[in-house]
Amino acid sequence: MAVTVVKRRLSNMGTNGLPINISSSLKSGIDIHTGPTDTAAHDSIYLYANNLTTNSVDFYLHIGGANGTPVQSVFNVPALTYNYPIVEDYDIWGVGSSVKVMAGGASMTGQQMYAYGHYVRYTES
Repeated sequence: MAVTVVKRRLSNMGTNGLPINISSSLKSGIDIHTGPTDTAAHDSIYLYANNLTTNSVDFYLHIGGANGTPVQSVFNVPALTYNYPIVEDYDIWGVGSSVKVMAGGASMTGQQMYAYGHYVRYTES
């Protein structure tokens, strides 16, 4: 059995590599990564946040769960913090359909918070 390993930016960071602006006041969030569909693959996610405001902000992380019900976690990102770890080495397994990773912030009107990171995809063949 062979395993292919590929490291890339989060799928919704785009080709320019710029962080994703989490400007939404919606806790439901903004799409930041789509996991694998292949059941022989999984992604290890590394996600960080930059909070450019003078207030701490709640960062809502949603990862698609069974039957489309996402698992939600809340992280309080301190004011004026850069490279704040949200998750490191969080595994998302392919389940036959794509698993979405979404982020959002509470009370984000006029706030400036950004998410960025990478994933490592492991595929067995």
